[in-house]
Amino acid sequence: MACAESPMRVLILSELNPAKLGSMEEFAIFLAGELCRRGHVGYFSFTAEPVPQVRAMLEGAGGRVADDLISLCSVVGRGMTDKLKGALQLRRFIAENRIDLVQIIFYSLTNPLLTGVYLSGAKIVFNEQTSVGVPRRGVLKQVVSRLIHGFLTGRITKYVAISEFVRTRMEISHHVFAPQSLTIYNAVNLARFVPQDRDDARKRLGIAPEKKIVLTVANLIPEKGLQFLIEAVATVVTEYGMGDALLMVAGEGGYQRELESLVAHYGLGAHVTFLGLRSNVDEFVAAADLVAVPSIWPEAFGYIVAEAMAGGRVVIASRIGGIPELVSDGESGLLVAPGDSRALADGIAKLLAEPDYSRQLAENALHKCHRLFNLRDKVVEYVDLYEGVVR
Repeated sequence: MACAESPMRVLILSELNPAKLGSMEEFAIFLAGELCRRGHVGYFSFTAEPVPQVRAMLEGAGGRVADDLISLCSVVGRGMTDKLKGALQLRRFIAENRIDLVQIIFYSLTNPLLTGVYLSGAKIVFNEQTSVGVPRRGVLKQVVSRLIHGFLTGRITKYVAISEFVRTRMEISHHVFAPQSLTIYNAVNLARFVPQDRDDARKRLGIAPEKKIVLTVANLIPEKGLQFLIEAVATVVTEYGMGDALLMVAGEGGYQRELESLVAHYGLGAHVTFLGLRSNVDEFVAAADLVAVPSIWPEAFGYIVAEAMAGGRVVIASRIGGIPELVSDGESGLLVAPGDSRALADGIAKLLAEPDYSRQLAENALHKCHRLFNLRDKVVEYVDLYEGVVR
């Protein structure tokens, strides 16, 4: 797609490794398309080379991969000296490409690399995506934090939160005044995540039609709470007698070995499958009976929650962070206390045993997703914001 001559040049500086086609990668692709449609140019920086599919789709939408910044912005093995050198190179890139606005995604605002952005003349929009709680600081740290963020709020035009939970936390942790922040929910591609026939999806994936499938999609780290989900599945199989239950885990991470040991401990070898990193999460959502999100840390949003809602599958998730903004307990899914494997097991068993109830919750969730989490709508909000900031 060829862009018209553009009055605005935007750099999306993202601490993202685009190793698959996920919802964050699709956000970049849709954003590139909307910028191009309005005659602007979007440069996209990642921490690693995008997989060929993502690069091709991004460039096909009119975006430009900032190849000069990929190795520069890698977070692997970089010391302070390298980051400061990188900051100077980043500032040079912004100047040479006449960047009007930089959107920062995933990076910590105090990362020395971002000094190059702060010393440039570009407008700055900061997007807060991190899943952490409100920081607890002593008096001295609080004073230092106010001084640092006082400088940053003078440079950053807008702070964007991906949920109201994050916006409230950000106003405390970053000392941001409410008028300087706004909420734009994360969103999913409703053309990809659509309700599909479960049996057809299982045929395509080679999954037995009689299985009761619980799907979870997550980085394999302790904070995602998958250890409690495995305990819950053990209860579903043994106490509820659901011998056809199958937990499918999509994702990768350093905690997988511990999770596999837990599976062996409970004798769940036939009931848990690790899928690894997947680009076709939409297919697995379609094949599932329900999607479980057992996080024990405050999720900023919970992409897989919205993806499951768009795919017409019922969700059971932890009542933590921004998740309750997506799932209304007993109306568009089920919520349980984080770390409560018993409540998780009871909820899973109920949803599997009562398909009509699950179907009603999923239908309610689908309507909510179309209303609040449509990716096309959200990229329009972002580009409107960019134009307002620059002009």
